Amino acid sequence: MTDLKLIPYNADLDPEAHNFLPWLWEKLKADDLISIYFHDRPDVNFPTLVKLFSGGATVTLVMTGEGEQVKMVGFGALSGIGDKAASAGFAFFREFWDTKVTTATMKALLAYWFDQFDLDHVFGGVAEGNRAANIMLSRAGCKRQGKLPHLQHWKGMPSDAVVWAAYKADFPGEVN
Repeated sequence: MTDLKLIPYNADLDPEAHNFLPWLWEKLKADDLISIYFHDRPDVNFPTLVKLFSGGATVTLVMTGEGEQVKMVGFGALSGIGDKAASAGFAFFREFWDTKVTTATMKALLAYWFDQFDLDHVFGGVAEGNRAANIMLSRAGCKRQGKLPHLQHWKGMPSDAVVWAAYKADFPGEVN
């Protein structure tokens, strides 16, 4: 997919954040992403999202389409940036699941992060039961590093986290 647009985002700098963030929160809830990813964290609520999007992490929005057909694919977030490494997370909306769009989006995010933040590697963990996300990360060029026991929850159950890493030196993506 070549029409992806990556947009750095900080709610503190967006005069429309009061409209955008509530919309995003409702979209995350409608796609069941809050309960899937944060079942064990009752403190994850709208203020948590506001904090994340207001400098709690380095957030990049991913859009596709043109004009009135623009849609938000999802977003990626980096934290702990330093020493040429960062931890990453992502959320892609349901309408793009099981499509090549999510793989292209992850490749674009990684390439963008490597370029913009002069990183050598990006790492993160995904619940072992989240088969689609684990397959997508492999297809995007990430390398499986191992597992950490009971680090995450998946659909309400404790889950091992599959640890993934992408290395700039052998990353197949290109910066859009």
